[in-house]
Amino acid sequence: MSTKAFIFDFDGTLADSMLMVLPVYNSVAKGLGLPAIEESEIPKLRKMGPMKAIDAYQVPLWKVPLVLSRVRREIETRGLVPAIFPGLLQVFRDAAMAQVRRMIMSSNSRTNIERFTQEHLLGHFERIDSGASLFGKATRLRRILQVSRLAPTEVVYVGDELRDVEAAREVGAKSIAVSWGYADRIELAEQRPTHLVDAPGELLEVLRSLL
Repeated sequence: MSTKAFIFDFDGTLADSMLMVLPVYNSVAKGLGLPAIEESEIPKLRKMGPMKAIDAYQVPLWKVPLVLSRVRREIETRGLVPAIFPGLLQVFRDAAMAQVRRMIMSSNSRTNIERFTQEHLLGHFERIDSGASLFGKATRLRRILQVSRLAPTEVVYVGDELRDVEAAREVGAKSIAVSWGYADRIELAEQRPTHLVDAPGELLEVLRSLL
C-alpha cells in the first residue's frame, strides 16, 4: 500500500468554523484597534487568501500571531465547538479509514481540536499537531513526516487553503483540496492540487482510490 497516512487540516476542512469564529475575531479585533469583518465580506475574503486579506484590512504582520492566539484562547474559554461539515462523519466511519494512519495538523489549539473530535465522535487520531504557524505549514508538515517515519510519497495532505496545497507540494506529498472551506474554488484549482473535491462523498472516493 503506497498511501500510509492521511493528514488533515482542521478549520475549513473538518470544522465548519468560519461563522463561529467571526464574532470572536471581531471582539478581539476591537481591543487591538483592527477593523471588524462583516459576514457579507466572507466571499471576498475567500478569494483573497490570508496574505491579501491581511494587506486589505491593514493588519500589521506582528499582530497576526497575537490575533490568532487570542481568538483560539477565547474559543477555548467559551467552550465553543464548531459544526462538522455535513457528510464528513460518513468519511471517517468508512472502512477505508481504518487502513491508514490519521493525523491532524492545524494552527488551532489542541484543546479546541480534541473537543471537536470528541464531540463529533471522529475516533482516534494518531497525532494532533497544533499551533502550526500561519505561514510555515511546509516546515511543520516535514517535521511530522520525520517523527512519524513516513516518506512524502506515503502521505496525503487534505486541506482547504492555497497554503495547504503549497505545503504538500513543497514536501513532495499528494494533496487533496476541498472547496467547502476558507478558499475560493477557482483559486484552489489554479494552485493545481493533486485532487480537488467539492463534497465529502467525492473526498471518500479519492481516499479509497489512493489506497
